[in-house]
Amino acid sequence: MESRREFLRKMIAAGGMLALGRDAWSDAPPPMRKYAENPTCTLYRAVNGKPATNLAKVIEMMGGIEN
Repeated sequence: MESRREFLRKMIAAGGMLALGRDAWSDAPPPMRKYAENPTCTLYRAVNGKPATNLAKVIEMMGGIEN
């Protein structure tokens, strides 16, 4: 079991890392997005509505229920 002093030291160190952000403790570059040259699928998204309304909107964007 660790002492109270060790626990507080770890918590202060963790809080400092969170406060300073990831640049303070990591040299890793931010993740890069990769864009496909020839996308094989289309993503449809409807937001800011009720679930039933969003689903109907997505179906409409896809070309209707027949497709």
